Amino acid sequence: MAPVPAARRGTPNPATYFRRTPLILMLLIGGVNAYHAWTLFAPQTIPYDKLGPLGTLTKYLLEHYNTQLRIWFVTVWILHALWAFIVLKLCKEKGITDHTTQVRWFAQTITFGLNSLFFLWIYKPPMKTNEGFKQKTT
Repeated sequence: MAPVPAARRGTPNPATYFRRTPLILMLLIGGVNAYHAWTLFAPQTIPYDKLGPLGTLTKYLLEHYNTQLRIWFVTVWILHALWAFIVLKLCKEKGITDHTTQVRWFAQTITFGLNSLFFLWIYKPPMKTNEGFKQKTT
């Protein structure tokens, strides 16, 4: 996937560049994270029999790998927080100076992780010139 300049994405001002994670990824990641939290914090409320193979797998993992599931849960959220702070640094490096936009990047990354960070990572801001902004040519 080639980097997409801000001007072609419909954001004329690089200080406010933001790209939302695709909806399908938001639903998938949000669902997996919610299910993981549900299994750890309220396992007695899970209808294992009604979930078919997923219920059987969940019950097995909770009975045999509960500690590892808890460690994985905490690790995932620590990584998401780390990536969110990396996003703040990248925003400054790429000229995204609008505070609201930085908060949007931070919130999206802490929620969806690398799927958000990726879009900021590949973003190529236009170069500043005397006339304003000019696109980089590579």
